[in-house]
Amino acid sequence: MPSARRRAGRCHALGAVGCDARGGGDLPERACACDLALVLGRHGGAYPARRRELRARALIAAISLGLVGHAALGARLGRNARFASIGNGFAAAAMGVCGYLVSNQAVFFLTAALAAPAILALARIRMGDAERLRNTDVAAPTATVRSVLSDRRLLIFASCILLFQLANAAMLPLMAGIVTLRASEWASTLIAACIVLPQLVVAGFAPWVGRVADSWGRRPPLFFCFVALALRGVLFAFVSDPYLIVAVQALDGVCAAVLGVTLPLVVADITRGTGRFNLGLGIVGSAVGIGAALSTTLAGYVIDHFGSSVAFFSLAFIAACGLALVWLLLPETRPDAEQSRPAASILSQTTRRRASSGTLLCAVPVDRP
Repeated sequence: MPSARRRAGRCHALGAVGCDARGGGDLPERACACDLALVLGRHGGAYPARRRELRARALIAAISLGLVGHAALGARLGRNARFASIGNGFAAAAMGVCGYLVSNQAVFFLTAALAAPAILALARIRMGDAERLRNTDVAAPTATVRSVLSDRRLLIFASCILLFQLANAAMLPLMAGIVTLRASEWASTLIAACIVLPQLVVAGFAPWVGRVADSWGRRPPLFFCFVALALRGVLFAFVSDPYLIVAVQALDGVCAAVLGVTLPLVVADITRGTGRFNLGLGIVGSAVGIGAALSTTLAGYVIDHFGSSVAFFSLAFIAACGLALVWLLLPETRPDAEQSRPAASILSQTTRRRASSGTLLCAVPVDRP
């Protein structure tokens, strides 16, 4: 089994993959945030780049589980989300400067160049480090596909995610269209700010979400996420000042930080010991795609027939329905404290033990049964 030092190096490489791979994935859309069609594509799931991003997230979550195990997965996912947001911001800034100083064509060459650090980081992760280790719960498949598909907890959670995407995906495109009509000269700047600000929130908020999910459970962050989404929809129905619109959009960063951590974490809890983690992620990922695809269609119909205020209130109501589903039907999936202690306490104990023997390691150990 690889040493803790090597495992820490693999985890830092994984964070770099999350940072750089996103820079080469959906960042061209973010860099051109002033284009309303690209905003629609990102939030509606219509563009191939969005689908590649979802697949990359699933793969990185699976590698994270193999590297650190269940006990430290929450903290690891929080750091992954932070690196990904930092990568988004860095790539967007670099592409903007490149397009301004060089040419629009140079942006695509820069995108290809940003993939190189991701490939180098992936090369540092050996297959043996992320394989099914003997002393973890990442075992060979022991459950049938049918049993996973009929798992009540997984189906309820997928329904919650579908409702979240149904309420969330259309909000920014609708507001982008309204801002374009009201203040066309500032529309590009405002929409760009509405995309960059949530990334800053995720970068600062995601590690804390991982610690809370490990110590308090998975349901409290999900409650907070759906409350923030419903509040965002209600505020968008009333707010017209451009600066307030950008401020309200910070709630999108809260939701992104929570879901970025809790979505793979809950799936890992539900599929623990079955060897069907990737299948569970695929099921929930399908709910993400279906909800995002239906969201813009539904919101577009409502805004055409009833106006923007009714559309935002409708999206807020869908978010409230998701909150009720989490509250009433979704069980807590975090294992008992004895089986899965918070990663921070495990790390501190391991650090003290290694320090007493003269070796200080910065790693998160794999959970043991």
